[in-house]
Amino acid sequence: MPRVAAQLTNFTAGELSPRLDGRNDLSKYSSGCKTLENFIVYPHGSAARRSGTSFVAEVSSSANKTRLIPFEFSTTQTYMLEFSNLKIRVYKDNGAVLEGDKTITAITTANPAVVTATSHGYSNGDEVVITAVVGMTEVNGKRFLVAGKTTNTFQLTDKDGTNVNSTAYTTYGSAGVSNKVFEVTTPYTTAQLFDIKFAQSADVMYITHPLHEAAKLSRTAHTTWTLADVDFTNGPFQDVNTTTTTLTPASAGVGTGVNVTASAITGINDGVGWLTTDVGRQIYFNDGYAVITARTNTTVVVVTITTAFAGTGAIAAWQLGAFSETTGHASCVTFFEQRLVFAGTTNQPQTIFFSQSGDYENMDANIGGTVADNDAIIYTIASNQVNAIRFMTATRTLIIGTAGGEFSVSGGGVDSAITPTNILIKKQSNHGSANIDAISVGNVILFLQRAKRKIRELAYNYDVDGYVAPDLTILAEHITVGGLTQLSYQQEPNQIIWGVRGDGELI
Repeated sequence: MPRVAAQLTNFTAGELSPRLDGRNDLSKYSSGCKTLENFIVYPHGSAARRSGTSFVAEVSSSANKTRLIPFEFSTTQTYMLEFSNLKIRVYKDNGAVLEGDKTITAITTANPAVVTATSHGYSNGDEVVITAVVGMTEVNGKRFLVAGKTTNTFQLTDKDGTNVNSTAYTTYGSAGVSNKVFEVTTPYTTAQLFDIKFAQSADVMYITHPLHEAAKLSRTAHTTWTLADVDFTNGPFQDVNTTTTTLTPASAGVGTGVNVTASAITGINDGVGWLTTDVGRQIYFNDGYAVITARTNTTVVVVTITTAFAGTGAIAAWQLGAFSETTGHASCVTFFEQRLVFAGTTNQPQTIFFSQSGDYENMDANIGGTVADNDAIIYTIASNQVNAIRFMTATRTLIIGTAGGEFSVSGGGVDSAITPTNILIKKQSNHGSANIDAISVGNVILFLQRAKRKIRELAYNYDVDGYVAPDLTILAEHITVGGLTQLSYQQEPNQIIWGVRGDGELI
């Protein structure tokens, strides 16, 4: 039989699954490939070798996993944040953000090389960049770790801690500056990095992790960044106590060091009473607000009263803060309709916490008063089983992905804003989501299914008057073997969804 050469006019189907071998009845069969590695397929049909990468700098520790998170204030002020074990480094314009100059006055030709910089202020282990040295140019533009520091000198080692031997270098002549690589200390360990969720507004990024208080990373200048816990106003709180246990404050006025005594442990932390992990937790009762500062025993805590109580009588109608070491902290965060939205604590995995409208850190739901449209909102998704919230993404509605399905949150009417009395949550699909943030692309949401193998496109469908989520990887399910750990969207020059596979491959 004569051989027939098939004409391939385009590659828009990309790499096809081995399960499709011989399926020439499929329309995409003639535009697909058995293997397509290190190529980018353009929407016009052609394919070209993927672009290369640029080495900017080695991460803090190449032995540990590192996560990159963008920080975008504007189109002209963008940063890349390198999250590593207990620290953040900041990159801009193809380089790390550095601290101020320390003038170098000498570098020895020795093993190890010793740098003289008066009152440098460095600590052993700090990473520095040396530039503008005259004579010993071998050190220019390179990174070193500080070792053996004294007030005015420090030794140079490489990233592995090996002494830098400068005996063969050119003799130091003059000049030169040393700059420490700028770092922000964080509580996030390497194992926790990929459970971090974030949402940014202007120069502030809110960060959540279920084991840590919600934090905000603020930028006030190029080298001025601070990470601090969010100081929530009046909430959020759990449901009101329904037991006979009462709370009695030693005094009612605003102040510190006030004892609050419970009549029993029933109703407090599932009947075990006050815990040391309640320190920092809020309490609301008798029209007043307080924050626990110490735990004396299972029935007595010490508080700081921030809003005066109406009196010192025993009160059974009390509420405890929803965010604490005891209950777990929020695991997800986003912005929606001028509200900062948190969700998914350990004790309340299906509950959503909306801030007051236009006041992101104010969680006052006006308990016991007349509810206003701009008050904070607490809403728990009702479903047949407990499904922890995995991601939240704001589009025309608020899309929520849980371990058991996907939901939309809206105001209950066409173009209606969400208020405490006007909120509607509807289940849209039952696929279940992985604990990885979804991506907004155009007017659709791309999310990773619970097993981390399938990428689904959640889009509104007018035929069903709801959202549908077809599988985008159905024709190439083999490329996600091992599961994906991260997703990222590239908009220019070509629209591409990049995924990091469990084995480190970029697909």
